[in-house]
Amino acid sequence: MATTGVVRSWSIEEMQGIIDSDETPGGCWTLFHSVAVEDFPALREGQQVEFEWDALDSPMSGCNFSTIRAWPAGSEPYVAPPPDSPYSSRLWITFPDGTAREITEADLPTLPRGFTQTALPESRVPGAARKAGV
Repeated sequence: MATTGVVRSWSIEEMQGIIDSDETPGGCWTLFHSVAVEDFPALREGQQVEFEWDALDSPMSGCNFSTIRAWPAGSEPYVAPPPDSPYSSRLWITFPDGTAREITEADLPTLPRGFTQTALPESRVPGAARKAGV
């Protein structure tokens, strides 16, 4: 079910909050993974949102409802393209003022010669010396 609501609260530290709407009396518990935006998955207090929700069997954080997907009102929910590999992730740094910055490969230090991102040189693998009979 999709409806509109207003973000009552959002904790940047816990990456969760509550959305209020007439259809979800008492509030709808919302976790970061249900925020359908392209950038950092967070909401702001007072923000108008559209969201899909479901009733909970038992309350979470005082709410009888849980958010399936939420996005800014007046926009379409972001759907991420399928990843190139079976595993993908994103890393963000959050700051006390509630802002965030994504860490990308460009932010990572350059590896010393002989190292690769996928493996350590044979001499650096734990137990390699014992395998070689040293």
